[in-house]
Amino acid sequence: MTKMRQDLADHYPNKLGFASNLINLGRYWLRQAVYGLAPVRRRLEPKSTGSTAKSWDTLLSSPQFSTYLGGTINVDAGNSAAATLIKFRAPPNPSVLDVGCCGGTLLAALSSCSRYRGTDISTFAIDEARKTSQCLDHLQLKRAHFEAIDLREFKSSDMWDVIVFSEVLYYLGLEEAQREVERYAEMLTPSGILVVAMKDDAKSKALFCGLTKRYHWADGLLWQRKPACPDYRTRISRECPSFLTGVLVRRQPDGVLATDQKL
Repeated sequence: MTKMRQDLADHYPNKLGFASNLINLGRYWLRQAVYGLAPVRRRLEPKSTGSTAKSWDTLLSSPQFSTYLGGTINVDAGNSAAATLIKFRAPPNPSVLDVGCCGGTLLAALSSCSRYRGTDISTFAIDEARKTSQCLDHLQLKRAHFEAIDLREFKSSDMWDVIVFSEVLYYLGLEEAQREVERYAEMLTPSGILVVAMKDDAKSKALFCGLTKRYHWADGLLWQRKPACPDYRTRISRECPSFLTGVLVRRQPDGVLATDQKL
């Protein structure tokens, strides 16, 4: 399965050459201009992508986009980055809420967790997550639970040590995404952390900028796959973008960080 999905990921990238690169660069810098100017963004930005559960089910069930479910270098490396930050920045053996879990592959990357809950808008993705061998063990031991639900509709009385938003926030409008993070942050334990991962895009930068005004940036990892040549710089690429995974903690009125309480 892993090799098949990676083969698919390698097969489908746009290979139109120089013209395609120019189009991608133009699109990238145009979005930088739009999201860099708040009045322009508010006028042009759609409130959401308009994606529905049905549209995501259709998308993820196609061979090309089944790669989002896991079993590729990009997905597995992203999960490894998030899992590493959780290992070092979260309380020991944490409870984890994975918002937009897709194929549930973060669960397999975690070194340990006391309980895990994965949510995703796609019923197809949740069904696939429940079938994976890595998740089956946790499900049988009742340490994991998966639920198909829109992130805006999810509610829980449980408290979590870690809440993960991996490649999901920019499907909402900017203000709406920030409001949802604030709502989820109310579900954090006193020493809990937010883990946010997004690809290199103007909207991602605007989201991180807004979040760091409300939360303290505790740590992060920046990475990019390099399939063509050894290269120490991150580059603009639609097929192999760079990804930033960050840890955010709540600011306390007295200036003490939430994570300082456990030291």
